[in-house]
Amino acid sequence: MNSNARVADLLAKLMAGQTVGFDAGAGVSLRTFQRDLAAIRTALAAQNAGRLVETKSHQFQLVQGDEAENLALITGISSVLLGSRALSASEMIKALRFLQARLTPEDTATVNFWLKQEKEDYVPLVHTKPLLALMTRLETAIAAKLQVTFTYRHSGQPQCSEIKGQPVTIYFDRFYFYVVMFVEKKHRYQLFRLDRIHEIIQTAKGQPLPHGERYFLSEHRRHSYLLDMGEFMAFRYECYNSPDNALDIFPDSRVIRRTATGGTIIESYAFVFGAMLWLRSQGDLVRVISPPSLVNRMRESLTAALKRYDEGGQ
Repeated sequence: MNSNARVADLLAKLMAGQTVGFDAGAGVSLRTFQRDLAAIRTALAAQNAGRLVETKSHQFQLVQGDEAENLALITGISSVLLGSRALSASEMIKALRFLQARLTPEDTATVNFWLKQEKEDYVPLVHTKPLLALMTRLETAIAAKLQVTFTYRHSGQPQCSEIKGQPVTIYFDRFYFYVVMFVEKKHRYQLFRLDRIHEIIQTAKGQPLPHGERYFLSEHRRHSYLLDMGEFMAFRYECYNSPDNALDIFPDSRVIRRTATGGTIIESYAFVFGAMLWLRSQGDLVRVISPPSLVNRMRESLTAALKRYDEGGQ
């Protein structure tokens, strides 16, 4: 069989939904088979007719149009989920199986082949607490506009506190799931990390939320870095690293100018405590310029940190 006939035969099988692979008994060498596949890839790309993917069993299949995008989409979502590290190992397996539930066995093998390294190296966060059942209860409370009474362990506190709040939304941000609740006792919205909720004690009929005080998650994402504590302020700093990191962390940031020392002056907006956490994490790669109050707080914080090192081991 000549080259054109072989390629046509392979393509016909692929178009029919079959998989093809190298067969040592078919009378062609591995190199010839690879050349035929290369010709098919070139033809598919020229016609925008799909692409070849290799399965876990080293067979090749044709993925066309929306099907190709769906495979890429499922793989991408799975990769983001694995990168979040937010679920326990057992819940992560359950989530990935759910995403792949509508795939054919061949497509499932393909996706798992692409995700092999990420799945083998998955390391959940240290809390490893199952969250899906808790999320279900909170989502039910949100839909029914219920108040929940729950026990919660604040950061650095050995004991749990009892809190009553009305959940309004759940979201994910940098490794953790959060629930936003209106806490009537403090008459404001507060964030709670799901993995720190120990137990939901009871639920009750909720109260009408304050008119005109609706919580906007978009505002939180634009203006805070994890913690919405302290006053909201504009501040400027000189960044000696790539400014992209700062622009991602504080979406409303803007570049002011480059400096003669190779830095970039950036203006950002954030709640001061969250801003300080990020600024300190950058070490000597940032220098706060204004306002003077933040400059002084950063100076005091860094001086205290240096003192801890100087006193270490004494």
